[in-house]
Amino acid sequence: MKLLSKKREQGSILVVTLFTGLAVGIVLAGFLTLISSRYNLTARSMGWNAAIPVLEAGLEEALTHLHDDPASPDANGWTPGTVGGQPVYTKERHFTDGSYFYVTIYNANPNSPLIYSQGFVPSPLHTDYISRTVRVTTMLPAKFSKAIQANGGTIVVNPTSSGATIASLSSYPYKTASRGAKAGIATTSTNHPAIKVQAGHVYGTALTGASGTVQVSSGASIGDTNWTSGIERGWTNNDFNFSFPTNPPPTQTSPNSVSSGTYPYGGTNYTYRLVGTTGGSPAQYYSSSSINIGVGKSMVVTDKAEWYVNSSFTTGGTGFVYLAPGASLTIYVSGTATVSGGGIANGSGIADNLSIIGLSGCTSVTVSGNGDYVGTVNAPQAAMTISGNGNFVGAAIIKSFSLTGNGSVLYPESIGGSGVLTVSSYLEL
Repeated sequence: MKLLSKKREQGSILVVTLFTGLAVGIVLAGFLTLISSRYNLTARSMGWNAAIPVLEAGLEEALTHLHDDPASPDANGWTPGTVGGQPVYTKERHFTDGSYFYVTIYNANPNSPLIYSQGFVPSPLHTDYISRTVRVTTMLPAKFSKAIQANGGTIVVNPTSSGATIASLSSYPYKTASRGAKAGIATTSTNHPAIKVQAGHVYGTALTGASGTVQVSSGASIGDTNWTSGIERGWTNNDFNFSFPTNPPPTQTSPNSVSSGTYPYGGTNYTYRLVGTTGGSPAQYYSSSSINIGVGKSMVVTDKAEWYVNSSFTTGGTGFVYLAPGASLTIYVSGTATVSGGGIANGSGIADNLSIIGLSGCTSVTVSGNGDYVGTVNAPQAAMTISGNGNFVGAAIIKSFSLTGNGSVLYPESIGGSGVLTVSSYLEL
């Protein structure tokens, strides 16, 4: 009997030992699993973070390529192709640690390319890749990198003619037949909507500020030249972020006054004349009171001139300003600017040769009438309205914008100038 009791005690100890070992094993296995899970999470987190410098290497590659090879987008290993019917250029580069980037450039023109960059980093177990993607919009330091840029106000496109457009022009001086889809419009507004296209067609991208929306009415469109109704996918976004500083008045040294008289040029007698310089700095003119070139009045500009109007500037009725071929004119306006009637005729047909610059007191810019306005407007505190039957050929920086009438906005693609591309928006997808 005593021997039997001893065997039972030994059996109980064995069972307790087995259960204790099992419990320790379970705890140890759970601890090892936890450590493994935490290691994998840490490794994936490190890989997730490491994907950013990889994709940014792709961005650097794209920006360098656009700067160094603007006329050869397929040079240096960039492969041409199409995505959704749009021409693109792509490149893939691998690194010794197994990571790589894949970058795509849309709209590879020198003014406002769109870049998608993907960074790929091996996962902890090297069974797959961790990837991150960003979309970057760019613009040149030149002020007029888009057709219309609004400083916090709403952009309204509501022409009388359903065939009116906002489009880009590849030829220079312009020809209305050469219309393209590089005429971007953008506003920093966060309104709902911040951009309203009620009629006509916008052949280019439409960008708003954070949470801003784009509204397109039936029959109107935003997109590529072959897009005819509604918003084409990928042509709008709400990540536009840019700063529009107030324009300072020009620094003038002994400027000339503007006086009326009879000034013959090209067989026409003009009421006013601005005689510019043929080289170096433009000739300077100053007017302390409002200027109204109205009925029966006219002005001729020869060579390079700068005119500071410390009040309002108006053309109306039969009055007009004529820029002789090769002449250029920059008008600084402290008050409102109204170009109507005969308007301003740009004899060279080059938008860079005519500019209206609105100072802090310029709250309204109006372009109307039947003639084309070929030039730029830089008035970030002004509400701009374009009406009548003439085209606006150039680009504008304003506070808010409204297009009515039968005319179109035509953006010369080369007006952006040259320089180093800068990032205007950065969005992770």
